[in-house]
Amino acid sequence: MVLYYYMSKVLFAVLLVAKFRYKPIPCGGKTMLKDFVKSEMPEEEELIAKLKDERAKLSAFQMKIKEAGLPVMILFEGWNAAGKGALIGKVIRNIDPRFFKVATMDREPSEEEKRYPFLYRYIKEIPEAGKFRFFDTCWMEEVVDGVLDGK
Repeated sequence: MVLYYYMSKVLFAVLLVAKFRYKPIPCGGKTMLKDFVKSEMPEEEELIAKLKDERAKLSAFQMKIKEAGLPVMILFEGWNAAGKGALIGKVIRNIDPRFFKVATMDREPSEEEKRYPFLYRYIKEIPEAGKFRFFDTCWMEEVVDGVLDGK
């Protein structure tokens, strides 16, 4: 219960920072939500220029990973309707579609998957060398739910 409460507070702080562009202020080693100071939003032209640069970096980075033959797993965890799918859509828009797949793992395990350890569903989704796999919700939710339900 304590673990879930702590993770909920951390996740809430991360979502708040990401959504509203707040910068947390440390307060005695802890971050207080009531003390957030809103940061300034850059001008649209500056954002477009930064986005263009970051897209070029992402494309170059993807090609380096492909050449090195590294499998890459990218996990997106968060509450339902937190915008994970929209964020994945924005990221994959700039990646060569031959080198990635998206896996949504929020469904119940099948009867076959229940015969194996619970991480089996995720292990079989590990990508090939040089490819990316984006996970929209992964094992964290299953672990937390299992602890809370006493499984």
